[in-house]
Amino acid sequence: LFTALAATVAYVATVAQQARRLTDDERFATSADAANHAIAERLMTRLRGLQNLTDMAARGEIGDDVHFDIAANATHQLAREFLAINLIDPDRRIRRVWPRGANEAAIGKVVGQSPEILRLIEEARDARAPRATYLVDLFQGGKGVATYFPIWRDGDFLGYINGVFRVEGVEDLLHAAQPADLAVSLLLVDRHQAAPQAADKPGTRPYAIPLLDKDLIVTVTGAPAEESTIADSRFFLVGMPLSLLSAALLYFSLATRNRA
Repeated sequence: LFTALAATVAYVATVAQQARRLTDDERFATSADAANHAIAERLMTRLRGLQNLTDMAARGEIGDDVHFDIAANATHQLAREFLAINLIDPDRRIRRVWPRGANEAAIGKVVGQSPEILRLIEEARDARAPRATYLVDLFQGGKGVATYFPIWRDGDFLGYINGVFRVEGVEDLLHAAQPADLAVSLLLVDRHQAAPQAADKPGTRPYAIPLLDKDLIVTVTGAPAEESTIADSRFFLVGMPLSLLSAALLYFSLATRNRA
């Protein structure tokens, strides 16, 4: 009877531990999905704002005038992480910037000084589709991405809407997530290239978020759930019969005592 009861206690403890581990896994998966959704939604808000400015420029509603400042300011209010929103002419020269201040010194400068950026903005012009850089070091500090949206009107190329924003520092998106020790790593890759495979280990979930011609690989990492100390499934096959045996022995022992 003592052996059967001990087996029952061990069996119940192991089942509880397995249930707790599954609960932790589900909690982490829910938190990681929420973090990924928040990051994707914030990126889409930025891209929609830049596309809206591009459409306005293509319709002639904004240009190198105060109308650009008003529209760019409205976009900046929706996404404060924008470091610069620029209007670039067909010769790759910056004509207008927002917000002003430190960015005003960029007016008149020519973008595309490096071969990589020049190739990127020419691809955007020729394909009539926006392009994004890889993660780059920003002179304001940290890492970010620059985007180039070509402006076309009635077959004429008018330049670009150029947006520069941060993509790191997303810890604020995780304040409501549980557990609190989630970490996020970011990587930008070309969509036609195979994304690097994340290590197959507990507590890690990779996501791919479309960002123009690239994919932003978001890897959410948390504390791995505690593994069960008894992982052998044979223990459950033995534990259940012993649990039933302990109940039967206890019943018969009490019945025998009552008869005595």
